[in-house]
Amino acid sequence: MEKEKFNSLMVEATARGIAPGAIVQHFKREVNNEGNSYLYKIIGFARHTETGEETVIYRPLYDAECMRGVDFASRPLEMFLSEVDREKYPDIKQKYRFEPEKLVFVEMIDTFNSMNTVYYEISTALLKALFDDAGEQPKNDILVADDSYIKGEVQYNFSKEGELEEVLLLPVYTNEDGEPIAGDYISAPERFWLDDYVNEAMSHIA
Repeated sequence: MEKEKFNSLMVEATARGIAPGAIVQHFKREVNNEGNSYLYKIIGFARHTETGEETVIYRPLYDAECMRGVDFASRPLEMFLSEVDREKYPDIKQKYRFEPEKLVFVEMIDTFNSMNTVYYEISTALLKALFDDAGEQPKNDILVADDSYIKGEVQYNFSKEGELEEVLLLPVYTNEDGEPIAGDYISAPERFWLDDYVNEAMSHIA
């Protein structure tokens, strides 16, 4: 791949959140989002020593049949960044083949402490990656550093005046009765404070 084209693709990848350590979703997650299906962790970028082609090295976060016997997958960088084929998949909403995992809106609660709280759900894979980046482990009063959490939540807390007060990241477990309980939260990473995320969250407040 020519150097200028490669540099341009790397700028595009960075701008779209495609970077080592990122959790991304394949567009097929729109039709199968059970557990960590079609979620992948970016390991890094590589160059084929014979052809010079740049590739993305990544790892499925679910039991992908195509990965039997190997540890990582590799795909040409340009293909990894390509758009979804609209002729083959006309009903898919995701624009690109791979994109950072989406937040899934759950509900908005007018809380007792004079806050408007907007909840989003994230996968356990993204939750673990974000806690790792923060040097923390998901935990609560019962379970410490345990992998038995069932999902993660991103919580946006707005004042009654519509000002964003805080963005929290928290794990969700199930108790002995099978009911979901929230674990200890941490402040959400900077990416969740960007205008696109905040404005979308604010749109759920009546």
